[in-house]
Amino acid sequence: MTWTVDLRLLQDGAVHLFWQRAVLDKWCADLDALGYDLHLIDCTDPGTMRTRFSDVLHWEEQFGYGPWTGNLDALNDGMRGWPFEGNDKVALVLLGFDRHVSRGEREAIALLDIIETQSRNCLLQGARLLALVQTEDRSFFTPDLGGRAAMWNPDEWSNASRGL
Repeated sequence: MTWTVDLRLLQDGAVHLFWQRAVLDKWCADLDALGYDLHLIDCTDPGTMRTRFSDVLHWEEQFGYGPWTGNLDALNDGMRGWPFEGNDKVALVLLGFDRHVSRGEREAIALLDIIETQSRNCLLQGARLLALVQTEDRSFFTPDLGGRAAMWNPDEWSNASRGL
């Protein structure tokens, strides 16, 4: 079996961390070439992040109101099933996630946990959901997500590749 870029990521879970923007861009280009819809979500500003999640998850169409308020139970509900239109391969690219973490680590980790759990549910339906999480904190670590730890991407998994 030939391992495509997405399968290399999914073998260790749906959520992967990226420090260098050039490395993230390379993986995004590879996923784009495989036909993934890439949804960039700027996490540096809470309002911008909530609005972008609302757009990506078709919040208004799903719930009749919008935008998403930041409630994590509602986010989990909004990601159930497959809220993405037209493609069964989606990558959420969370930019500046360290800024979101600085506003509340527990909520930020819970957001990643929701994505990990919903990704596994999507796989059961034949769809693929990935999260590429860009952080300026090169030592960022999460507890297990959906029962798994978030892994650094294959290009930056070693501490040496991140200058540590």
